[in-house]
Amino acid sequence: FKKIINYSLMSFSFNNKANQSLYAEISIPENHNNTFIIFCHGFPSSSAGGTAQHALASFPLLGYPTMVFDFSGVHRSEGDFSTKLMSKELEDIAAAIDHVETIYKPKHIILMGHSTGAIDAALYGHTDPRLSAVILLAGVSNLDQAVHYDFSDHMVKDFWEQGHITYDRPDKEWLHGKSLGKGFYHEFFTLNIPKAISTLTLPLLIVHGQYDCGIPMGKDALELYDMANHPKELAIIPSAGHSFKEEGAWEKVVEKVDKFLKENIFAHY
Repeated sequence: FKKIINYSLMSFSFNNKANQSLYAEISIPENHNNTFIIFCHGFPSSSAGGTAQHALASFPLLGYPTMVFDFSGVHRSEGDFSTKLMSKELEDIAAAIDHVETIYKPKHIILMGHSTGAIDAALYGHTDPRLSAVILLAGVSNLDQAVHYDFSDHMVKDFWEQGHITYDRPDKEWLHGKSLGKGFYHEFFTLNIPKAISTLTLPLLIVHGQYDCGIPMGKDALELYDMANHPKELAIIPSAGHSFKEEGAWEKVVEKVDKFLKENIFAHY
């Protein structure tokens, strides 16, 4: 993609339903198009992760103000990581949208999520009339099976026997040594992506790496596409993995998103 716009980057915080302070960053381009992207990070990651930071740095170059934030209990946000639930993350998304709508009054709000953040976006998208489109990067179609993408057999055993897991992640200082209660695991089996996606009537873009080893493209991406309503689009990024780190892969993601929004949002307004 081509840099066409300068932008300013700000960090701030906003409160969720539980009155917890959530850390966020937002990039505001000069002469922006008033279409805000709110990005949901994966798990166990944060908005400091590579995919979120790529979004924060790249979409504003094409005129899209972009916001990333840490879910409650994660990294720089308040909250207890051990009692995390995806249903709480959906409340955090609502609070993020509240903030953007109140402060910036955008014409369009686009909800984008990566990996587990795409699960959040898929579950939330049909519930909020303030959204104009939903974009899922490396999303999943069935949480009964997707739970095994995030948790190994050993972790599942610990959930059942100890009631929690403890992360041994010295590469992530904020996460290392933290425990996660079994409620997060059990809730996976109560959340219904097929119902949420089949209810969604907004434009939906599904983007997946051809060689995503974490979430099988041939199953999850195709199933998501099949269960979705029109307007919808499936974009497979050649030679890309789960986080689109390969040379040129992220640029292709940005191009697909820009083209999709221009065809499905701007063309109708």
